[in-house]
Amino acid sequence: MKLKTTIIRFLTKHADYQWLRNLYNNFFHVSSWIRYGDPYFPRIVTIEISSHCNRACTYCPNVFSPQKPRLINEESFRKIVARLREIKYNGVVDFIFFSEPTLHPKLAKYVEIVKREVPWCMPRISTNGDFLTSDKTKALVDAGLERVYVMRHVPTPEGWRENIDKLALEFPGVFVKMDIEEVERTVGLNHYGGLVEAKKVLRAVPNKDGSPSCRIHNHIAQITIDGDWNLCCTDWAKTINFGNVIAKPILDVWNDSLFVNMRKDLRGGKATLKVCKDCFVFSNHGKEVTDVEYNKTFKS
Repeated sequence: MKLKTTIIRFLTKHADYQWLRNLYNNFFHVSSWIRYGDPYFPRIVTIEISSHCNRACTYCPNVFSPQKPRLINEESFRKIVARLREIKYNGVVDFIFFSEPTLHPKLAKYVEIVKREVPWCMPRISTNGDFLTSDKTKALVDAGLERVYVMRHVPTPEGWRENIDKLALEFPGVFVKMDIEEVERTVGLNHYGGLVEAKKVLRAVPNKDGSPSCRIHNHIAQITIDGDWNLCCTDWAKTINFGNVIAKPILDVWNDSLFVNMRKDLRGGKATLKVCKDCFVFSNHGKEVTDVEYNKTFKS
C-alpha cells in the first residue's frame, strides 16, 4: 500500500490533472463492474464527521441555514468504515458535507482507522485550510492521508496563501490547491436549487441525445453523521435519504429498487423530485455547455 501512496503522490505532483482524472475514472468504472456488477458505483464516499464550518461563505447554504455543531461519535464512524471494508472499497474516502473536517479533534485517528480497515481506499480531506499547520498535516499524512484538497475562499485571511504554499512544499504530492474565484469563473458553482447566487452556474454535460443527465450518484456517496445515504449536495438540508449504512450493508442500500430506478431516471434525463428539478443539472439545462475542466484550477 505504501507503493500505491508513493505513485499517487508522484502523479499528483507531476501528471496533468485531466489525464490523471480520466485515468482514475476509467479504472474505477472497470473495477466497480468487476466488484459490484455496476460500473456506476460511486468512486467517492464522503463521511460527514463534523456538521459545521468556521466560515459562512456567500456561495454556501451554511450562510442561510447554519448547521448545529455536531461531531460524529467514534462508534458510528467505525460502523460506517466497517461497511466499506465489507465491500473492499477502493475509491476515495473524504470527511466532509458543508463542513470543515479539521474541526474534528479525532480527524487523524479517523484517517488512520480508514486506512487500516480499508487499505485499498484513498483517504483525503477537502478543507478551507484555515487550521492546517505543519504538525497537523504531518499527523494526518503519517496516519495515512494521501491527498489534501484545499480551497482558497474569500475573504482570504492574511498569511493564508503563504502558509498553504509552504505546506505544499513541505509535503510534495499531497496538496491540490484550488481557488473558488477561479472555479466560479471557469467552471461555475452550484446554486443549490437557487438558494445562493453565483456569477456563473454549473452546467452538466448532457446525454448524447441532448437530454439532461445527472450522474452524481456514480460520482459520490454522501453519508451523514447519522449514517444516512443522503440524496446529494443539492439536498443540503438532508431531506431525502436512501437508507442507513449503519443499519444496512452498503450494497443493500445501493441495490434497493427505488434507488436503482431513481439513478436510472436521473441519468436518462428524468427528474421527479422538486430538489432534482431545481438543481442546476435540470434548471440550467439547454444553455451552452461549458466543457472547462479543473486542470487549470487544480495545482499541486
